[in-house]
Amino acid sequence: TFADSTGVYAVGAAVTWSTGLGSINQRMRIVVNDASNVLQVQIPNGANPDLHTKGMTLSGQLLVASTADYVTVMVSVDSSTGAILAESSGAALGFWVSKVSS
Repeated sequence: TFADSTGVYAVGAAVTWSTGLGSINQRMRIVVNDASNVLQVQIPNGANPDLHTKGMTLSGQLLVASTADYVTVMVSVDSSTGAILAESSGAALGFWVSKVSS
Protein backbone atom coordinates (compact mmCIF):
# COMPACT_ATOMS: atom_id res chain seq x y z
CA THR A 1 0.00 0.00 0.00
CA PHE A 2 0.94 3.65 -0.20
CA ALA A 3 0.21 4.06 3.52
CA ASP A 4 2.87 6.72 4.05
CA SER A 5 1.90 9.24 1.39
CA THR A 6 -0.17 10.07 -1.68
CA GLY A 7 1.35 11.62 -4.82
CA VAL A 8 2.98 10.55 -8.07
CA TYR A 9 4.93 7.27 -8.06
CA ALA A 10 7.08 5.58 -10.69
CA VAL A 11 6.06 1.92 -10.85
CA GLY A 12 7.48 -0.96 -12.83
CA ALA A 13 8.00 -4.68 -13.16
CA ALA A 14 10.17 -7.08 -15.16
CA VAL A 15 10.09 -10.80 -15.93
CA THR A 16 12.01 -13.19 -18.18
CA TRP A 17 9.85 -15.86 -19.78
CA SER A 18 10.90 -19.49 -20.14
CA THR A 19 12.22 -20.72 -23.47
CA GLY A 20 10.10 -22.28 -26.17
CA LEU A 21 6.70 -20.81 -25.31
CA GLY A 22 5.87 -20.64 -29.02
CA SER A 23 2.27 -19.96 -29.91
CA ILE A 24 0.76 -18.55 -26.73
CA ASN A 25 0.14 -14.98 -25.54
CA GLN A 26 2.32 -13.84 -22.65
CA ARG A 27 1.06 -10.88 -20.56
CA MET A 28 2.14 -8.77 -17.64
CA ARG A 29 -0.08 -6.13 -15.99
CA ILE A 30 0.25 -3.68 -13.13
CA VAL A 31 -3.16 -3.25 -11.48
CA VAL A 32 -4.40 -0.76 -8.85
CA ASN A 33 -6.57 -2.13 -6.04
CA ASP A 34 -7.05 -5.40 -8.00
CA ALA A 35 -9.47 -3.53 -10.27
CA SER A 36 -7.89 -1.05 -12.72
CA ASN A 37 -5.07 -1.67 -15.19
CA VAL A 38 -2.32 0.91 -14.93
CA LEU A 39 0.05 -0.70 -17.41
CA GLN A 40 -0.10 -3.77 -19.63
CA VAL A 41 2.26 -5.41 -22.10
CA GLN A 42 1.83 -8.56 -24.18
CA ILE A 43 4.03 -10.76 -26.34
CA PRO A 44 1.52 -11.88 -28.98
CA ASN A 45 0.78 -15.43 -30.03
CA GLY A 46 3.63 -16.74 -32.21
CA ALA A 47 6.13 -13.95 -31.41
CA ASN A 48 8.32 -16.34 -29.38
CA PRO A 49 8.56 -19.39 -31.71
CA ASP A 50 12.16 -20.30 -30.97
CA LEU A 51 14.05 -21.47 -27.91
CA HIS A 52 15.22 -18.03 -26.73
CA THR A 53 14.13 -16.39 -23.51
CA LYS A 54 12.10 -13.20 -23.84
CA GLY A 55 12.27 -10.32 -21.41
CA MET A 56 9.26 -8.16 -20.61
CA THR A 57 9.39 -4.84 -18.75
CA LEU A 58 6.68 -2.35 -17.76
CA SER A 59 7.22 1.08 -16.28
CA GLY A 60 5.18 4.24 -15.89
CA GLN A 61 3.80 6.78 -13.46
CA LEU A 62 0.80 6.46 -11.18
CA LEU A 63 -1.08 9.22 -9.35
CA VAL A 64 -1.96 7.81 -5.92
CA ALA A 65 -4.96 9.64 -4.45
CA SER A 66 -5.53 7.46 -1.37
CA THR A 67 -3.14 5.96 1.16
CA ALA A 68 -5.30 2.81 1.03
CA ASP A 69 -4.42 2.22 -2.67
CA TYR A 70 -2.13 -0.66 -3.59
CA VAL A 71 -0.65 -2.13 -6.77
CA THR A 72 -0.30 -5.75 -7.88
CA VAL A 73 1.74 -7.31 -10.69
CA MET A 74 -0.13 -9.99 -12.65
CA VAL A 75 1.64 -12.36 -15.04
CA SER A 76 -0.30 -14.75 -17.27
CA VAL A 77 -0.15 -16.94 -20.36
CA ASP A 78 -2.78 -18.42 -22.67
CA SER A 79 -2.30 -22.07 -21.83
CA SER A 80 -4.65 -24.99 -21.34
CA THR A 81 -2.69 -25.98 -18.23
CA GLY A 82 -2.90 -22.48 -16.76
CA ALA A 83 0.77 -22.63 -15.74
CA ILE A 84 2.78 -19.46 -15.34
CA LEU A 85 5.94 -20.05 -17.31
CA ALA A 86 8.20 -17.34 -15.92
CA GLU A 87 11.70 -17.95 -14.65
CA SER A 88 12.86 -16.45 -11.39
CA SER A 89 16.19 -18.23 -10.95
CA GLY A 90 19.02 -16.20 -12.45
CA ALA A 91 16.64 -14.12 -14.57
CA ALA A 92 15.30 -10.60 -14.40
CA LEU A 93 12.25 -10.68 -12.17
CA GLY A 94 11.30 -7.69 -10.12
CA PHE A 95 8.88 -4.99 -9.06
CA TRP A 96 9.64 -1.42 -8.02
CA VAL A 97 7.88 1.68 -6.74
CA SER A 98 9.50 5.07 -6.14
CA LYS A 99 7.86 8.37 -5.16
CA VAL A 100 8.37 11.07 -7.80
CA SER A 101 6.42 14.02 -6.35
CA SER A 102 3.69 15.01 -3.91
